[in-house]
Amino acid sequence: MKRPAVYLTDDLRDKILELNAQGLTVREIEARTGVGKSSVSRLLNNYTYKGREREDDLVLYRHFDGDGVLLYVGITDSPAERTRGHRGTARWWLQVATITLQRGFTDRDQLLHAEQNAIANERPLHNSKFARRRPSPD
Repeated sequence: MKRPAVYLTDDLRDKILELNAQGLTVREIEARTGVGKSSVSRLLNNYTYKGREREDDLVLYRHFDGDGVLLYVGITDSPAERTRGHRGTARWWLQVATITLQRGFTDRDQLLHAEQNAIANERPLHNSKFARRRPSPD
């Protein structure tokens, strides 16, 4: 039996990308969101293999651990692909419990500026680019 068509709101799209970034399978994402397998797959394929930048693809992302501690801040035009990259190489990946995606950037320069500010002001544990030194504990 076919599921009725589901309009993917920005929030639902972000939720699917976040669940995928956390390593859930398409079936697990389907169960958690109520969106059919083919729609989930199509969305993930579009974000992963598109190969071209669009304004709504400019994303500032943050990775947090289970206690809400900010681990890493980065930028991408392909959240699912970038997350897979971190999952395969980042030593801190197993600590990630939550990923947030911030959209609304009009161009790459604005996105780069936002990343610099976020890293300098929020001081994630595992960023070195643009980071100010943390004060040593007394």
